[in-house]
Amino acid sequence: MAQQFSTLHTDIQSDAIPTCVCEKSLADKVEKACLRCAQNLGGVAPGWGLLSGFGYVTWSQYISGIAAKAAADAGLKAGVKVGLVNAVKIVTKTLIKSGGEIPTMDWEKLIIYGNFSDGVTLHAIFKNLNNVMNGHLDFGKYSKFSMFVQEFAENFNPITANYSTEVAEVTKAVADAKTGVLTKAGNATSSLSTGITASIIAIVVIILVMVIIYLILRYRRKKKMKKKLQYIKLLEE
Repeated sequence: MAQQFSTLHTDIQSDAIPTCVCEKSLADKVEKACLRCAQNLGGVAPGWGLLSGFGYVTWSQYISGIAAKAAADAGLKAGVKVGLVNAVKIVTKTLIKSGGEIPTMDWEKLIIYGNFSDGVTLHAIFKNLNNVMNGHLDFGKYSKFSMFVQEFAENFNPITANYSTEVAEVTKAVADAKTGVLTKAGNATSSLSTGITASIIAIVVIILVMVIIYLILRYRRKKKMKKKLQYIKLLEE
């Protein structure tokens, strides 16, 4: 027995110890893949969140701009429609007293919408009608109609005093049309915003889960490396 122990070598080096080279297990592969994925998400997530925030603000501003323009257009059309009806009604009442005829034409198609830079009012309607006629009806059977339109376009005080209801109807039509469009746009924007917010929250949750997995796997790897170093240190001793 003593002879057998005497034949043992005492100068065994740590690199002389045989090691078992095995294939990486599926768990190891998954661990490394998760580590890489979490590291990438950790770097990309802040930038992505910043860009998403800018994108959302820009998108909101764009939608608000479109809604405002749509509301203005709707108010313009509604005001012109009601204004033309009331303008013709006022001129008709005036012509009944003095005689004269009203030309039968589609005034709404002749109206120049670009001339309402100061807003749609009944006074603005008369001004626009006067510009459309441009003196072409000053003579003939429609001359009195043209004369009254010109008078109301230049001096609107009699209309304000005697037809306050018609004046208010035009203003109300513009306001109601704008409100309707903005309300619909607000509801649509709110629905889209809710969907986008939900998507962002879901992505943030996924990123947080990946970061947690990354930290857990990192801790496990460090723990394994620490044990391995301790084992090597014991072998060297």
